[in-house]
Amino acid sequence: MGPALRNLLLCSVCSLIRGSPLLLFANRRDLRLVDVSGGKTNATVLVAGLEDAAAVDFVFSEDLVYWTDVSEEAIKVIFLNQTDNTQNVVIGGLVSPDGLACDWLGSKLYWTDSETNRIEVADLDGSLRKVLFWQDLDQPRAITLDPGRGYMYWTDWGEVPKIERAGMDGTKRSIIIDSNIYWPNGLTLDYEEEKLYWADAKLSFIHRSNFDGTFRQVVVDGSLPHPFALTLFGDMLYWTDWNTHSIHACNKYTGEYRREVHSNIFSPMDIHVFNQQRQPHATNPCGTNNGGCSHLCLMSPVQPFFHCACPTGVQLLEDGAKCKDGMYAHTYSEGAAKGPNPVLLCSMLDGHIPYPALGVSKTRGHALKVRGRRVKVAQKVVVFI
Repeated sequence: MGPALRNLLLCSVCSLIRGSPLLLFANRRDLRLVDVSGGKTNATVLVAGLEDAAAVDFVFSEDLVYWTDVSEEAIKVIFLNQTDNTQNVVIGGLVSPDGLACDWLGSKLYWTDSETNRIEVADLDGSLRKVLFWQDLDQPRAITLDPGRGYMYWTDWGEVPKIERAGMDGTKRSIIIDSNIYWPNGLTLDYEEEKLYWADAKLSFIHRSNFDGTFRQVVVDGSLPHPFALTLFGDMLYWTDWNTHSIHACNKYTGEYRREVHSNIFSPMDIHVFNQQRQPHATNPCGTNNGGCSHLCLMSPVQPFFHCACPTGVQLLEDGAKCKDGMYAHTYSEGAAKGPNPVLLCSMLDGHIPYPALGVSKTRGHALKVRGRRVKVAQKVVVFI
């Protein structure tokens, strides 16, 4: 870690005093940190030499920064004290991972893929991967989490554009915004005031509502060139814009005091305020003995506020806590992320069909088809090529 980056990270504490945060954003070919008080062109490169960084998020307490690379079809991570040590987290079964969110409370990764039309979850190291949603998704993009309340939110800008909410365990799914919406891109939460904010690139506005979609209000009317990602800190909203190649800000209540806070960006993508306040502490129902779960312990909006789950392809036993013995779903690709044809291994236990979103279907005997192609089955392991 260079001295400039070290000083910048140390100053993240200063934002609590001066009300001017650090912004972490993806710039396709790199990740950057910018001090809002430091001028329009003052930014520090966190990770350089990337192919197509799109989504980014972090776990502040663990000094971890995650991002998706659409070209490499991968999710990657760095430790902030080892910025020259990039590690692959998920490198198979991805096509266009447009959205990414870190559960800082339960230590999980959530992501959207607009090509496979899936929303998935895994441990922070990419293990124990589970498909949460694969139906009624068209072009899922932004995703954000509220671990303290057990909810997740995402945008979908497909043929029927909408914003949805569900429990982080995959329960209680509902559409909360489906009118006056076209290209919902940016999405962020105000945890203190319990408000949802989103930006629409086609209708050129920023709106907000209650967490359940009620009491919708205009923050910025239809005058924004092409807003993409959205975040907030204190009384201010911050967003990236594809047309202006800049980061902008305004008051989160009125839309007033609009200004450009950082400019001359190559290709601004996802953005977050890099501060502990954006990942508030809360009771962690999975914090003791993983909630009693043998594998995944996922936050839930209903009591006991967590739910045990298994990787895709593995069944949960009747006790609701343990997963059936056997191989669980995992992914890899030969040649790491550079492999042109990632290979996906999934268990097939008791005739269970893993990854239905991939078009898996049975044929005669134990043979399977994936999108019409026969696949090999050996030792209850299905190999997708």
